[in-house]
Amino acid sequence: MAAQNHRFAVLDGWRGIAALGVAIYHFRVYSHIAAMPGMQGAYLFVDFFFVLSGFVISYAYGDRLARWSDIGGFAVRRFGRLWPLHAATLLFLFLFEVAKSDAARHGWLHPAHPPFDPAGFYGWASLPTNLTLIQALGIHDHLSWNTPAWSICVEFWMYAVFAVLCWSGKRSLVIGGIVCILAGFAGLFMAGKGMNVSYDFGLFRGLAGFFLGHFTYRLSRSRLAPSRDWLGSCEFPALAAVALFLIFAGGDRITSVLAPLLFAPVVLVFAAERGAVSRAMRAAPIAYLGAWSYSIYMVHGPITDIIMSLAAAAERTLHIPLHSADQARTAAPSLSFGGNAYLGDATILAYLVAVIAMSALTYRWIEMPGRRFFNDLVSRPRVQPAE
Repeated sequence: MAAQNHRFAVLDGWRGIAALGVAIYHFRVYSHIAAMPGMQGAYLFVDFFFVLSGFVISYAYGDRLARWSDIGGFAVRRFGRLWPLHAATLLFLFLFEVAKSDAARHGWLHPAHPPFDPAGFYGWASLPTNLTLIQALGIHDHLSWNTPAWSICVEFWMYAVFAVLCWSGKRSLVIGGIVCILAGFAGLFMAGKGMNVSYDFGLFRGLAGFFLGHFTYRLSRSRLAPSRDWLGSCEFPALAAVALFLIFAGGDRITSVLAPLLFAPVVLVFAAERGAVSRAMRAAPIAYLGAWSYSIYMVHGPITDIIMSLAAAAERTLHIPLHSADQARTAAPSLSFGGNAYLGDATILAYLVAVIAMSALTYRWIEMPGRRFFNDLVSRPRVQPAE
């Protein structure tokens, strides 16, 4: 059972740009770039990923999960899409923590948290839950290891819910999808934290976004769907709506919960691939960003953690003032460079170059081989027993 193979090239391009936006958001540096209007809401692009995933998975597999054997093949393929790079980043961070432990023992570094400290990101107890993709199901009371990977955990379990609902029948899929959306928003409003939830209420966040994406796909294939030309004319208004939402409704405001309701029509607009923006999004650099988007999302966390750990260690060891006095996320950023915003801009640009370069490598040497390996597991012809 193989997926349909049409690629939504424009949506892929937006996925790459959104992944860079999340990467900048997580890289806490005093700079003009980080202070741009709407940047504090860039974490909401994760909800764009959820909506987009619901749309694309519904296109690729919505009519192909009628039997348990179909669900098994689907699960293996999706696991193979997510897990190899996830496991590789975990291994890298584990080895980095071992190296940090050795450096601290010799007095070369003075990290903020002892290596493998349960109070930090890299505790022993959270390693197996991360490895098995269950770390964001309310098990822990904090983010751990490759912190952006909480959404990968949620994504995988959204696949499972979707597959079971597809197997149950079309009516169950419709009713179950509506229930998932309502439950998702109810959980988010009960959390009272806006959309900035992850290890605790991330599952609700995924439910709301993924199944809104599913119904967006159903709308795009229905008689009620707007014409593609009309959708093409909506591209600039859609971008303006996203920008205004990030500026005025992002951050930790309760209104941020509405992000999936905005991203669903945005996905519908750009899935049509008809407007001037879509034509520009087909440029080769954007296409590469789209292809590398998952790697960008997964490697930016380790690169960020390494830079911040080394900066903190340098400050403690060499007494170089790199950080601001206030470390709160909502106040001053982590790295201030003595208030030099231009140095911060240069640091962010260098960081993005490193993230993109590493993503190209991990896509080529980890993502693609891992995907082929797991796909081959369910694509090999079965050997018939001799009679």
